[in-house]
This record gives sequence, structure tokens and C-alpha cells, in this order.
Amino acid sequence: MSRKSVRRNVALFFLGLLIAGGFTLYTFNSKLRPVASGQSQLVRVDAKVELSTELHILEEKGIIRSAAATGFYARVKKRENAVEAGTYSLAPGMTADEVLKALRTPVTVKVTVPEYYWISRTAELMEKCQVAKAEDYRSLADKPSEFAKVVDFPLPQKSLEGYLFPDTYKMQPLVGAKAAITQQLQAFEKKVWKGLDHPKNLQHVIIVASMVEREAKFDEERPIIAGIIENRLAKGMPLEVDATILYAQQRWHVPTRNDIKHTISPYNTYLNKGLPPGPICSPGLKSIKAAMHPAKSDYLYYVAMPDGHSLFAKTVEEHNANVAKRRRAMRDL
Repeated sequence: MSRKSVRRNVALFFLGLLIAGGFTLYTFNSKLRPVASGQSQLVRVDAKVELSTELHILEEKGIIRSAAATGFYARVKKRENAVEAGTYSLAPGMTADEVLKALRTPVTVKVTVPEYYWISRTAELMEKCQVAKAEDYRSLADKPSEFAKVVDFPLPQKSLEGYLFPDTYKMQPLVGAKAAITQQLQAFEKKVWKGLDHPKNLQHVIIVASMVEREAKFDEERPIIAGIIENRLAKGMPLEVDATILYAQQRWHVPTRNDIKHTISPYNTYLNKGLPPGPICSPGLKSIKAAMHPAKSDYLYYVAMPDGHSLFAKTVEEHNANVAKRRRAMRDL
């Protein structure tokens, strides 16, 4: 073969390599190119996984074009080869760099559980914040035994009502009911069980505190109302707490005489003497402290005025007079 032929063949060889390389680069870039823009999605990773595994999931969801191309790009850029447990926000249209950065940055959401919420309302809040499905939260909250190893304080047997501490939490979307409930129980353990030096008769305290939470608007009245509840218990009087009827009905409104007479439930404290079977909401620290240290008085009755302040009475005659004051005040509104 002549030198000219050899040079021509070598030139053709390198030209072929150049064409092949260019084609490969073009193919790679096309697979790395973002897909059409779309709405962001929350992606949950329950346990640490290899990056390649998660990239294949993102490809299936249509967030990236090619898991293989994105994975190769990550290796070239010397990015992390694993994704930690967490919830991540990703969207079609992200570049490879944006996707890899997002998989290093778990997202959280602020969840504020008010003191007066009960399980069903908290469940709806958790679903609204995309933390857990309401049905899952309600179901698991009725299984205290599932959390026996999570905390050290004595859990009730039938329901976690009253123990799901009301607070502002930083939670991960899609984390699920068990993780959310665990976080609330651990907050109760820290702020109530340990923070208040292991309250004695815990279930009694939380039940009373839950009624105080729903009945008292002003902090200075909480210990007085707690004391009235204890006074009525000591005398064997029905507690006649309106909020317990509303809990039995699972809705918040002004109860009527018909509600009082016809709400057949162990939570109806007009028809049943003694404490209700369990708490009626998640009480805050102020109500719990009031239940632990009820005010000493001879009061047996209270009624709330339109501004939220309560009138207290020692006898039924005094109470009836206070009720009449309330009615006049309501008419004057």
C-alpha cells in the first residue's frame, strides 16, 4: 500500500472517530436536555438510596429525560452518589445541575397545631400541609401501643387524644402519620412529662386540662375553672361542660338544649357524672399547669360573658343570676 493510501486511511479513521464522538456527544446532550417545563412535584425518599436508583424514579415520573445521562453527568461533576432520606421538590424543566442540587436539599413545611384542636381536626391539618393523609393520622392516633417504644411516659390505652402536643413544628411533606405523631409525642414528653417534672395522675390532669382549654379564654381564669371541675367531681355533681358535648358531636358550635338532652355519649357530661372517658382536645401548657394546680375556692358554677370573661358562682341561685346577666348582654350586642 502506498504512503498516500496509508495517509488517506488514517485520515478517514480519525474522521470517523470525530464523527462518532460528535454523534455520541450530541446524543448525550440531547438526553441531558431538560424535558418540557411542568408543575413541581414532591418526591419522598424514605431511606438513603443510591443516586442512580432515585434518578430512574425521576425518569419514570417524567421529571428528567434520562437517568443514565444524568447519572453520568453527576459522576463527571463528582457529585454525591447517594440521596439521603427526605422529601424533595422537583419539577420537569429543571436542568441536570438543578436536579442534583434539589436532591441535596430536603424541603420542610411549618405546621402549627392550635391548643384547642382534637385529633380529627389535626388530621385534616396534616393532610392540608401534605404531611400525612388524614385517614392514616386518625387511624394511627387510635393505636397508642404503636408508640410504646417512642416515649417514656405512660400512654393511654385507647387514643392519643390530648397527648399530641399543640405546637409549631417543622415537618417534611409526605413523611407520613407515624413520623408526625412521633414528633408530637416527643414534644409532649419534653415539655410536659419532663418539663413539668412527671405530673402525677397524668391522664386525669390531661382530661381536666383539655376541658379547661376549651372553656377558658383568659389565662387567669384557667386555674379557677380547673378548681370548679375538681369541686364538682368531689361533690359527685355532673360537670356539665358544653365542650364535651361538642367533642362527642365532633363539631364546634353553640350547643342547644336539644344537643344536651339527645347527644348520647359517654362524653356528655350533662348526662354522665365524673370525667369524660378521655381528653377532648390537645391542651397547652397553661391549661395543663392549671389542671395540676387548680385554684382553691367554693365556686361550683361559671358562665362565659360575650367578651369571653367568666362569671363565677357558689350557689345555683348566684349562677342563675349570672346566666341572666349573660342573656341581657347577648341581647345588647
